[in-house]
Amino acid sequence: MKKFDPDAVTIGLVDTMDDAFEFLNWIREVPDQLIGLDVETDGLDWFDGRLRLVQFGTLTEGWAVPYEECPALVLEALKILSHRNKCFVGHNFKFDLHFIQQRCGWLPKDWRFVHDTMLLASVFNSSASKGMKDLSEFYVWADAKRGQNALKEDMKNGHWTWGTVPVRLPSYWIYGVLDTIITVHLF
Repeated sequence: MKKFDPDAVTIGLVDTMDDAFEFLNWIREVPDQLIGLDVETDGLDWFDGRLRLVQFGTLTEGWAVPYEECPALVLEALKILSHRNKCFVGHNFKFDLHFIQQRCGWLPKDWRFVHDTMLLASVFNSSASKGMKDLSEFYVWADAKRGQNALKEDMKNGHWTWGTVPVRLPSYWIYGVLDTIITVHLF
């Protein structure tokens, strides 16, 4: 397993048509078996809430896709990865998959390819924190909360909520993409 090095990751935001083609090519060719999947939403209500950003990542690469602008792109990526029998990993994955199912109509075709690091953490140590950042600081990267802290500061300064923070704000989409990469390392 590769050690997490934040300076050695390649990340992108689908912001143009060229980015969309590059993202889909990556999805079609990514050699890694394990794909981190995460979502950013406007809150906790998966029936009425908005799916704002969907992120995909491996040990060293990741992408963020603004869902409201590119719903078909997200669905196509999920279908391709599922068809390629890639394994998905997320943290508190039930939440993410509920949003994805409600908005995209997609669920994994084979549940043996789905892993949740929060559930695994419960098995590994039932009395410890199950928070992704806490686990990641201990097992993956001592500075795992850096992106979260930068985003909190930007949201405070911009007077934004999870529903109003601009999807192109670097601290927002980078935070989201890094979560997928860190989760793959955590797994």
